[in-house]
Amino acid sequence: MNSQSASTVAPRRPMPVEADAVPNPSLRAAPRWSTQESGTMPQSPPHKPRTSTQRAVVALALVFSAATGCDRHRARATADAGPAHELTVSVPAALRIARGLDTLSVELDPDLLANKAVRVERGRSIGVAYTARVHERGRTRIESTRHGYVPGRGFDVGTLVWRTDKDGLPRAGRKYQVEMQLLLFETDVKPGPHWNPHAGHFHVLLEKTLSQAEE
Repeated sequence: MNSQSASTVAPRRPMPVEADAVPNPSLRAAPRWSTQESGTMPQSPPHKPRTSTQRAVVALALVFSAATGCDRHRARATADAGPAHELTVSVPAALRIARGLDTLSVELDPDLLANKAVRVERGRSIGVAYTARVHERGRTRIESTRHGYVPGRGFDVGTLVWRTDKDGLPRAGRKYQVEMQLLLFETDVKPGPHWNPHAGHFHVLLEKTLSQAEE
């Protein structure tokens, strides 16, 4: 009987799967990064290298910033110099010329001086710039020029000498005239070897031009 019952029992068939039982695709886990329409955070765009124009703009901005910093530094340095004070200087009023057989020398006359008052910034160095020009008397063409700087307020430019064998003057039978321009100045460049007072703050305090001809 047991064998007959087993033959009459129908085999179990698998249950059909209803369409509604399939998981809703919309309920699946959203991807890690999605678009803004999904309501999640957008993916960060990849970094783009700067163009040549952008690099140029950045470089100009850096240069402008550095220049502005230098200007502020100069302004502070000028302010640190302190207020100006008055100084009296003895300014030469004439030249002396001496003629030798083959030399021509010129110097400032120490006996003819005029006192002048100037205002100098505290902390500045004072000096004298000179330019001497020689030409034949009655002519305008310059034969020779000398120039230089001396520190201090004493106009101590020394004696300038021209030699025939070296400078081509004086020549026999010719008379000469010397013109010297003097500048009293202040600068924030300290005196030293190869002194160049124009390398920093340079301000002319007084200017004088002298002229003297051979008799």
